[in-house]
Amino acid sequence: NWFERNRFATLSGAMLALGTIGNTLSTSPLAYVSKMVGWRSTFLALGVLTFLLSFLFFLSVKDSPNPERAKNKEFQAHFSVKKALLHLFGDRNYWLISAGTFLRYGTFAAIQSLWAGPYLIKQHGLSAVTAGNILLLLNIGLIVGSPLGGWFCETVIKSTRKTVIIGLGGLSFFQAALGMYELGGKVSILGMLFWGVGFFGGFGIIMYAHIKELMPDQITGTALTGVNLFTMLGAAVFIHGLGSLIDRMSLVAQGAGYSRAFLVCGLSAFLGMVLYFFTSEGEKGRKDIQQDC
Repeated sequence: NWFERNRFATLSGAMLALGTIGNTLSTSPLAYVSKMVGWRSTFLALGVLTFLLSFLFFLSVKDSPNPERAKNKEFQAHFSVKKALLHLFGDRNYWLISAGTFLRYGTFAAIQSLWAGPYLIKQHGLSAVTAGNILLLLNIGLIVGSPLGGWFCETVIKSTRKTVIIGLGGLSFFQAALGMYELGGKVSILGMLFWGVGFFGGFGIIMYAHIKELMPDQITGTALTGVNLFTMLGAAVFIHGLGSLIDRMSLVAQGAGYSRAFLVCGLSAFLGMVLYFFTSEGEKGRKDIQQDC
């Protein structure tokens, strides 16, 4: 409602970057504050701050910058919940984009949130502090890549579909490189590889701009949450699935589990890229869909 459709990719990337900055601040900085004032006072302060932000949001942010447009009957939704879901589920683009985000975020979240630390410490023999610094580089890559991917999409390549394909290709390359990197690797190279995972992982947010381009405005919310369902499912499946793979492969050879797991991530992202080639281009696909409605 507030921004033009052709700015959605950059705005989504910027919001992801801000969220990642918040996640980063919740690590060592939050631990330091908790140590200084105590965890109870820290959580109380965060709760009060969150409440104040919510209250200010409620007071200052409107549903639309143009209230008359929001009330216009011609702009109001013409889709029932059932019709919206049938329209969404009947579109192959929804399933292809959902598969892409399942594989992209599933592999990325499994590495970022759980398996990167053990991989660096157990397979490459790094200290916990050094491993933490490398993970910080991954987050920095994500903070840089998400808004830059949106800008690249809207200003340079002018295609959500092609931008996502580039992102999945880059993510696949860096994940597979981590899987093939020899034991006891150099910290500088590991840092570069993890930064690449974060940078190209940030391009995945463009998938939401892509589905928004393809769907009628009246079911944008349904389309975005429908894709987000598979985003979260991907994380759940890969976090646990890679754990089982690591356990089994570690019985065969020391360190083989993490290498195989990261190779699986790279191949999964590559599969997501291949599937994405079969999606429609944003605005062209949107016109085709509207003609079918």
